[in-house]
Amino acid sequence: MTWNNRWKRAGIKRKSVVVSSDVKVFDITTPRGDRYSWPAKHIDEATFQSNVVDYAFQGDQDTEWWHANQTARSRKGWFDLAIFQPNRKVGILTELKVRDLDGTSKQPSKAQWRFIAAATACGYDVRSWLYPDDEREAFETLTGLSWSAVQL
Repeated sequence: MTWNNRWKRAGIKRKSVVVSSDVKVFDITTPRGDRYSWPAKHIDEATFQSNVVDYAFQGDQDTEWWHANQTARSRKGWFDLAIFQPNRKVGILTELKVRDLDGTSKQPSKAQWRFIAAATACGYDVRSWLYPDDEREAFETLTGLSWSAVQL
């Protein structure tokens, strides 16, 4: 028996992709006046988190950060990121949120609000950043640069 007869590959069956034509495209204007085309600007929370970590390293190459990868083993409501920039003397606990595809904003849960309140009461710098509304604030806080100076 030859290799071709013994190890035949099954044909790949592809599902047809239905592109919905009823997706409503609209503009979002953030409180700072930035305008975004939505949902063309939409990203998921993991991508926003990656962007925030990149901003932190742009501001300080010695940045240390931590994210709970196994959320089942951590306390419910703990922050998405803990970021420490020793050269800039910045330490931030952040809760990240991303708007849904329809543009509605997500809010922290009750457990997250308890951690936010407790950390703020203890004097920690706590931020809750919503994408895209607070992307500018995240960039300016972590890099020390002006948003308008780097945007084309």
